[in-house]
Amino acid sequence: MPLYEYYCPTCKLKFEALADLADHDKPAECPNCSNEAPRVISPTTFILKGNGWGRDCYSSGPDKSCKRGANKKDVEKAIKGK
Repeated sequence: MPLYEYYCPTCKLKFEALADLADHDKPAECPNCSNEAPRVISPTTFILKGNGWGRDCYSSGPDKSCKRGANKKDVEKAIKGK
């Protein structure tokens, strides 16, 4: 079961709760005041770091004009299609 984040507008408590996939849109009961708390969208912790992704044109698709280890100028040319 996935872990979802909820926010109670009554007591301003932000909390996490496990919920079934079928119940992902249903509000949860606040553990503090027992009122309904809607689910909130949490910011992600996913970050692209290092020399990959944009530097080696991994995101540029099937176009082979951008080579591994390309510099910023090469990446910009590949994105513009020139």
